[in-house]
Amino acid sequence: MRDETCEEILREVGEQLKAVVKELLERLIREERALSLAEHPTKANGYYPRDLLTLAGPLEDLKVPRVRDGEFHPRVLPYRRRTSPC
Repeated sequence: MRDETCEEILREVGEQLKAVVKELLERLIREERALSLAEHPTKANGYYPRDLLTLAGPLEDLKVPRVRDGEFHPRVLPYRRRTSPC
């Protein structure tokens, strides 16, 4: 196998892994917001973009949901930090 082919494969696998991690985080955060909205009567208020550095690599434009009263902070994301603890 040529070195170029190995590098292409590793790059592609890395990009796919980042996409899976991003999708999983976004889904977990949406579910957490849904649970929060069930307990606290307020309304969903769209999303805001956020970058996060993970072990899989940097995730850009992660869609983080928000609520109207501003009291929702996802537990899976470190508050006001740009790096993931794991």
